[in-house]
Parts: sequence; C-alpha cells; structure tokens
Amino acid sequence: MVLTRRTLLLASFGGQLAPPQNTPRWNAERNGPLLIVAPEKLTEPSERQLFRMGRVNVMAPTEAEEIIVPTEPPSAVGIMSRGDRFHFLLAKLSDEHWGQLTGKRGLGPSDLAPELRPILTELLKTKRNAPTDRLRLCRTLEIHVPTKSSEEEPDSNATPAHLVVNPYGSTYDIEGEPELGILRTPNRLKRSTLDYSSLALQRTIVLENLKTVAELLQQVATATRLSLRADPRLGTLTLWHSPGRHTVLASELLKALALGVTGTFRKVGGTFLLTHDLEPQSVRLARRQLWWLSSQELLIAEQEKEKKRLAGKGKELAFTKDTDLGLPQETLERLLSSGNQENQFGWSVLPPTVLQSVEKELSDSETIPWRNLPLELNPALVLMAVGSGGKHTPLYTLSSIGSDAISDLSQTLAPDTEPDTEEDKPPAIQAPAAWPESINTRVLLATARTADEGKALAALARHFGFIQLGLSGPDEALSAAASTIPVALAFSPFVTDEPTRAARTILGETTRQALARLKPTIFGKGGRFAYTLEHGLLDPAGKDWALPTRPLLPTLPPGINEILVLDTEPPARVEYGGNTTLYGRIGFTAEARLAFLAQHSTDPLDLALINPEDIGIQRGDSNELPLRWLPRARELESTWEAESKPPYEQALQALRKEAKAARIHFNVVFGDFHQRLGERDFWRSNLPTLYLDARLLSLEELEKRLRRSLLPNQSL
Repeated sequence: MVLTRRTLLLASFGGQLAPPQNTPRWNAERNGPLLIVAPEKLTEPSERQLFRMGRVNVMAPTEAEEIIVPTEPPSAVGIMSRGDRFHFLLAKLSDEHWGQLTGKRGLGPSDLAPELRPILTELLKTKRNAPTDRLRLCRTLEIHVPTKSSEEEPDSNATPAHLVVNPYGSTYDIEGEPELGILRTPNRLKRSTLDYSSLALQRTIVLENLKTVAELLQQVATATRLSLRADPRLGTLTLWHSPGRHTVLASELLKALALGVTGTFRKVGGTFLLTHDLEPQSVRLARRQLWWLSSQELLIAEQEKEKKRLAGKGKELAFTKDTDLGLPQETLERLLSSGNQENQFGWSVLPPTVLQSVEKELSDSETIPWRNLPLELNPALVLMAVGSGGKHTPLYTLSSIGSDAISDLSQTLAPDTEPDTEEDKPPAIQAPAAWPESINTRVLLATARTADEGKALAALARHFGFIQLGLSGPDEALSAAASTIPVALAFSPFVTDEPTRAARTILGETTRQALARLKPTIFGKGGRFAYTLEHGLLDPAGKDWALPTRPLLPTLPPGINEILVLDTEPPARVEYGGNTTLYGRIGFTAEARLAFLAQHSTDPLDLALINPEDIGIQRGDSNELPLRWLPRARELESTWEAESKPPYEQALQALRKEAKAARIHFNVVFGDFHQRLGERDFWRSNLPTLYLDARLLSLEELEKRLRRSLLPNQSL
C-alpha cells in the first residue's frame, strides 16, 4: 500500500513531529501505530511505502541500495566509461567501417556487428532531439581564451589562465552516465543475526514520546535485556510515531525499524548492531576493489592495443564546413602541419559568429579575458549527426565524453602519426636505475643461510663498492661475512612465520596474501629489487607482518655490534599503482572492533575508507555510499583513522632503549619512524645513505643484476 501525499506530509510543532492539521489522522487504534524514520526527508510520496509488521506499521523507503560486487570474472569492457567504450569501438572498426565513420555518409548501428551496435547506439542518444541516425567523426578546433583575475592589467611576467571554449561542447549534451556500482532493489526485510522469534523479543514495549532511532533501541534493550545498539549514522535519525501510548511486541517493532532504515541487525561480539547489512560495508567495498583493480589491468592492456590499431588512422580525418569555425584553409593546414606548435592567433582570426560564442561563454562564466594576448587554437575531434536527408549537425567534441583514452585520442589520430607496425611483445625487464650521484654511502641488505653464502655476499658487496652489509641469517653466516666487510644484523622486528601472530586485513588475510593479489609485474619476478631512502619492502623477507607485541632484542654473534632495524611499520595501506588499496589495510582485529564499538557504537568495518570513484561507483551529483550520506559519517571515519594505528612506534622506542643499555648500535632504516626520530643521516657519512634491498634475491640473481647496472668499484 502506497500512501497519498496528504497522508505522508509531516510537520514539526513545538519540537515534536506530528501530522499537519489538515491531514486525515492515522487511526492507530484500528490499524496499529505508524512509525516513520527521518520524516523530514519525505519529499516524494512514491519514495515511501507502507509495510505492516504485525500490529506495527512503518512508512519505509520503497527501495534499498546495495554495493555491487560482480560475480563474473574481471573484464575490461565491464568498467569502461562511455569514452572508453567509444575508443574501444574505434579500434574494432574495419577499414570499410572507418571510411564510413569519417566520410559524408557516416556510420550507423546497422553497419556494425551485433556486439558493437549498443556502443554506437548509446552515442546517438542526446538530451535534445537531434537527427542522429548515423555518426561522422571530423576534425574541429577548441579555442583557448587567455584570462586574468581582474580588470587591471597584470604584471608582464604573469602567466594567464585559459578558458576552453568549445563551440559544439554545450550545444547537444549526451545523456549522463548511468549509475554504476550501486544496485537498487525493492526494500525487504533483510537477513539478520538477531532472531526475531526468540522469547526475549516476545515481550511488549511501550511506544511513547520516542524521538530518535537510538532512543527506541535503548527502550527495547532495557525491556528485553539484550545488548542492542544503532550505528550512530542511523541512531541519530529522527523518529515519528502515532501520538499516544501504544503497546507492541519488541520483535515487530525491531522488524519495522530495520525496514525503516533499510538495514538489519548484525552481531558483533555480544552486541546486536543496527547497521546497513550483514556483510560490513568496507568488506564489500574491498571485494569490489579487487575485481575493479584486476579489470583496470585488463583495460590498460586493451587500450595500449587500441592505440596501436588507431595509429595512422588520423590521415583520413578532415575538417568540414560545419566544423572548421569558418577559418581559412591555409590557417587549418598551418595548424596541422606544425604539429600544434604554431597555434597562437590574434582575436581577429575568428569569424563574427564564432567570436559571439566566445564572448557569450566569457559572460556566462563571469571570466575576464586578457585581450592583449593571442588565442590558442588546438585541434580536437567532433562527432557529427548525419540525418536521413544527409544534413550534418555537430553534436559534441570527444572531450565532453571523458576518459583518459579519449583525452589521448586527438594525439593518437594526429595527421602525422604513422601506423605502428611493431608486433606486440612483452615488456623487457628493466635494469635497476643508476645510483644517485648525491649518495656515497652504500649498504647492501641481503639474506644468507650458510657461512659460505655469507662469505660470497660479503665478497660481492665489497667488489661493487658497498661499505657495509646488512645481513639476515644465522650467526655463522654473519661471522663469516664480517671477516671481509663491516656487517650489521638486518632485523625486522614485526614480521613472523607464525600465523597466530600475523596481522590481518579487512578480508581476514595476512599481508602476504593481500600482496600476492598484486600482479608480479609491479614488483618484478622473485620480489622487489630497488634502492630506497625511505621505504623498504612491502613483503619483508617473504614473511607476514606481525601484530605489535613487544619485540625481543636479538642476540648478536661475536664481532658484530650493530643492528639495522628494517620495516618498522607495516603498511596500513598496500599501495597499488599509486592508489590506496582497501583490501590490504590492517588493524581490524576482533579486539579493535569491539573496543571501537563500545566507545562509538560503530563497527569500524562499516566505515567507508575509500573514495567511491576509485572503485568505479558513480551515482550522479551525490556520489556517496549507503551509510556515508548520513550524519556523523566523516567524523567516525576520522576517529577510526586516528585511533586504530597499532602501537609499533612505542614498541620500537622500548627496543631502542634496551639496545642503548646493552651498548649496541641501533639504526632504524625503513619507514617513517627514523624521520620522526631525526635519524636522517646514518653511520659514518654526513650524506644520505643508500640501501639496496636484495633480501628476496638469490646470490646468483643479485650478482646478475649488479653486473647489468654497475661497474666494480664504480665511483660516484
């Protein structure tokens, strides 16, 4: 039953929510009490629906939202934007179809194979009724107008800003991108770990003068002696119920409440938490991110192939009388032949009609032009609608449909770009970068299992100009190496081989398992081979990051009195391609979740600790997740970030103090910890120290790579 607007509208009187005076009253005696969550958000009657739970009625949202985690394998096509799909279509066109797209007749959906037709059909949809039977791709120009911040003449050294004026960009706008990543389903009672049929919930509750979701839950908790809480993003929502005093069953009331917030109850420890879903929001986001990152890898590879297929096709693109802005042919040829190097022109080059478009754009954007400076005219691509009578109508430039692939397309289709005839080959393994010239203190970090390996590593390090060897391994390996080169024990205090000590991520994995999801090409085969001043391996010595229990000071063999402390802080985020991964975050232990729940009434796994756009969630102007638009969402996320960091620094401070008492040299190498201690310089040098981290390489592989990149005793 969907109620009418008159029944739905609510007003506030004296701080209490009540129906308007002219609205027919809800007959609670006959129908049972009516409950409405967040009545102030009732704007459209069709957005709410009446549900009956026994004697309790609730006016709840018609639809619920769910974050989509695809079940199909990762796919490049599955994450393409409209611009990406058009780029994909162009690369799939045959020579015949490419001739149609760039010719006067244009290209229509019926010309294409069935699997490509939907992409072209989508591009033909515009917000205005243009005669879009077929499409033609042509060249045009974007006008970059120099602007200034005020009417006063700027300093001669000032750099102008530019307003990009596109005569066709705003004439016909294509329909907006559809929502991605969010599934809307009919609102229903979700699965719950709270048993609504339990005896405790068959007790009666008095419904009277309750104003928030949290107040209602507290009253039910008191009556049933159950631990019930509401996530504060839901708990702070206002509540309206039929005036008067009503006695209802706790089970019916909680079902109605769950429907009213489109949520459910999840058991965390001994508490039943009213939240969005049984699966925590961040867990669902992390699973989606895994699929998204894998799909991105496929998309990047596909687009590289597309660029090669499209190279050289630009020779067939031309200006038309509808897209050349009325400029003389010699001006257009000068632009194209110069490779866009000679693109500055006086304002007088523009015909009056185009100049009017520029002036209107300046006026609409309230931008001040810098008329003493020349305009820049940059080649662009425009799609033309070809009507049934052959009439050509400019629709929009390709830049208006977005995506990195489209922004590169003008360059790919430049008239002087030659076809790429080179066969696809796997990328060559790159040798390590040359040593930075400003560094003259080199330390090799390696792993030795035997005395012979220790000797061999020491000889190799000395041969290639290292001044010290940081070695992980048994005492006999360290002692054998120390006879050739100064040796320190390379010590990672927070790594472990014991599963029970391993830190766990959002998905319950160890850090090694999380890192294993990354493609081997990111780190190189057999582990990372790189030098660094600030950051070490994300997967130290092939072990798991451990929980921050107090580490023990290691025992040093005779003749060695120095410890290099490595990998001091496990990555709270595993970085992938410059983006923060959610699935690799640690710190979500059962103890941490319960502590945060006790203090803030929130399961930290329900926090949205990632930008939705980074995992392909798009939903128009309000790009928010189901729990994130609610009150206190950002505040709770910031609180968790501040409180959840495991106490690795405190454990290191204690270890440092213990080493000092034992008169052992203690140097913190990787991570940000040494910078907070002011340890920017190490050992005997006033210059920064370079650490070459080869702990995951065999002796043979290390020697091979060193010989490829360095000469013996290379001077810096």
